[in-house]
Amino acid sequence: MRVKRYIVDTMPEAMKKIREELGKDAVILNQKEVRVGGFLGLFSQKKIEVVAAVDPSIQQSKPRQQQAPVATTPVRTQTTAMTQSAATTLNVAGANAAYGINTNTRTEATAQTNPVIATTDAGKPASTATAAAVAVATEPDKQGTLVDAVNASDKSQPSKETVEEPKRTDESVLSELRQMKEMMLKLSTASREQNQDHENIQKMIEHLENQEFDSVLIEEIILHVKNQLEQSGIADPDEETVRSLVREQLEKIVYSNGVMTIAPETKIVHFVGPTGVGKTTTIAKLAALQVLENKRKVGFITADTYRIAAVEQLRTYASILNAPIEVAMSPQDLARAYESMKDLDIIFMDTAGRNFRNEMYVSELNTMLNSSEHSETYLVLSMTMKYKDMKAITENFSRIRIDRLLFSKIDESASYGAIVNLIHQFSIPLSYFTFGQQVPNDIEVVKEDRFVGQLMGEDTNE
Repeated sequence: MRVKRYIVDTMPEAMKKIREELGKDAVILNQKEVRVGGFLGLFSQKKIEVVAAVDPSIQQSKPRQQQAPVATTPVRTQTTAMTQSAATTLNVAGANAAYGINTNTRTEATAQTNPVIATTDAGKPASTATAAAVAVATEPDKQGTLVDAVNASDKSQPSKETVEEPKRTDESVLSELRQMKEMMLKLSTASREQNQDHENIQKMIEHLENQEFDSVLIEEIILHVKNQLEQSGIADPDEETVRSLVREQLEKIVYSNGVMTIAPETKIVHFVGPTGVGKTTTIAKLAALQVLENKRKVGFITADTYRIAAVEQLRTYASILNAPIEVAMSPQDLARAYESMKDLDIIFMDTAGRNFRNEMYVSELNTMLNSSEHSETYLVLSMTMKYKDMKAITENFSRIRIDRLLFSKIDESASYGAIVNLIHQFSIPLSYFTFGQQVPNDIEVVKEDRFVGQLMGEDTNE
């Protein structure tokens, strides 16, 4: 039995190559769509993988006289053009003659169940077993067709009513059928194993999905892992090996932009983000750290005049820290506030949390953030938000300059994949995590190793 695999763009192209290399007696064992080429799973091209086979003994045992053209019955409308092309190129008559199968009659069951029925050169229907094998071979999308086709041909026995000649007992024919059955079973098993990830890799994919990683990012990470395993010659990786390779890829993503906190030379720190993410409380925590740890003189400016008691909340924190506070209703008010606080070391500005989808608001905010002083802008996001909303918010606020990402309410979520998704897509560095209402205790600088451990589901309690 000679088996050959083809990777082609179209089925007609495959049939042409099969006829040229294997001859007209070739049988299509399987066909499926595959993706080849590309980089990191991207830009790959869709191809068709076709597995065909031919028995050299059939070709040698064929009569020297020229065979009559093969006739086929009409194909049902549901049968695809690809199936029609494959079915019409098979020389069923020659195969029947080689195996000594009676081609004079067929059973009624075969005519009803098989959409494609081959006929002999005399115009009579082919045997049930051969027709079933041809129909199954030309419709590889149906489950179990490879093995079932051979089982059908192996079990099929002609009835007394349909046999006109004495029954033949040819051991070579039975041996050939058994070999073909074993070969098809191996091909079917190999195909299933090829399309199924290793158990430990599948577990890691499920873990990343539970952490709400983006599907494209998961595919990229797993592709790196598979390439590393292949280069190392590891066909059966244990769980620790897979975890180590995935952790390595996560470290590259998290470390790529690093962690950036408030720089010593920064004069103005802006905080932007949607309503309800905790901007005002976060500002109070950072201002308290600057006063207590760095001994810097701080001031507050708030433009959040839309939320009830927002100004009073920040005014309370300013009173505790003995820091001045200004309310800016317009860019002119903002300029006067900067002038009154020019002698301070650092100014924290709280912006209004409004609908981030409102382009007018984003435009107004951009005007408010323009400053001649050295400044930084923090986008504050809550871990209780959906990743789809996080992504949309980041895209909108990217129209203005975003220097850092700050995530609040980190203790209210058990999945942190959304953070990695944003880092990977927008290349904005992390800064701080907040995890409670206590000022200034419930805030910390992001620790990359600990964060990766959280992503991997490791115990990171300190």
